[in-house]
Order: sequence, then C-alpha cells, then structure tokens
Amino acid sequence: MARYKFGLIVLLASSIFVLEGCASTSKADRLRENYLSSGVRVGVDTDCEGQSPEDCQCVAEAFGQLVANPDDQSLIEAEKFVRVAGLGDGRTGASRAAFAMMVGTMLVTRAEELCGVTEEETEVAD
Repeated sequence: MARYKFGLIVLLASSIFVLEGCASTSKADRLRENYLSSGVRVGVDTDCEGQSPEDCQCVAEAFGQLVANPDDQSLIEAEKFVRVAGLGDGRTGASRAAFAMMVGTMLVTRAEELCGVTEEETEVAD
C-alpha cells in the first residue's frame, strides 16, 4: 500500500509539473499572439555609435528576427512591466499599445545579448 501511495504522489507531482510547464507556454503563446495582432509595429533606429559595423549589423538582423517571432522571456518581462507600472493588463487599448512598445524595447536588449553587445562596450567606446 505504501508503494502505491508513493507512486501516486510521484504521478501527481509530475502531472502538476507538466501542467505548470504547459501553462507557461500557453501564457507566452497568448502574449505573442496579443503582440503580433496589436497593430503596433516596432522598429529600431539602430544607433551604431560605439559599435563595430559587424555588431551593428548583427543587432539589426537579430532584432528583425525577434520582431517577427518574439522570445518568451521578452514577452513575459514586458507584460510584467506593464502590469507593475499600472498600465493595465496589456490586452486592450492604450495598455495593449504600451505592451507592444515595451516588447520592442525588450527585443532590442535581447538582440544585443544574442550578438554579445553589452552596454559596457558601448559606454567605453563613447
């Protein structure tokens, strides 16, 4: 009987873990759909000052790819920022526009991370 209870507990714990993983994926997918359908188009005025031409090109290309398919982390962080700032839930009206603009800001940072461009490098070059 004890072995059965242990197996049941492990099964329940693993089910909760799987459901939690699915829930976070669903949240990111919902946020991605919200962002892509917002009608707000973000762009980047690539400020290459202090960056090599190669780094600048890398950031611009990475940003372009991320705008088309934003990463989960950037979406979740942008939603959290909008909520904490008291701008709403990011789903309707001005709140949705604020969410989309915040995603754009997060994506610039993410593109720089992917290309290995750090703020310290650009500050030193200034």
